[in-house]
Amino acid sequence: MVEKLLQSGIHWEKKEFRRNEFLKIAGSTDTSIYFIEKGSVRIFMTDEHEERIIRFGYTGNIIVSLDSFLSGNPSDLYIQAIKRTSVKVASKKIFMSSYNRMKRI
Repeated sequence: MVEKLLQSGIHWEKKEFRRNEFLKIAGSTDTSIYFIEKGSVRIFMTDEHEERIIRFGYTGNIIVSLDSFLSGNPSDLYIQAIKRTSVKVASKKIFMSSYNRMKRI
């Protein structure tokens, strides 16, 4: 499925993140989808006492702040590179358009 998405004609923008740099911060709206070409990220949230890691993303994974991606509303999630990371990024509009075309094939 990931390979099919990468070869589907979606316009992916390439971005680089240094260790500890944020792809997304809590309180922001993020309707992008990320393909991790190289590196690792963590997706987490915080409360008044501690961080709660939701998941990790590694080379070859697709990650997304799913609540924000689906609703278009701000999210409590952070996405942070845990080492130097290269990603391909696509907007929700472009992604959904390509996904709907793929379903018809």
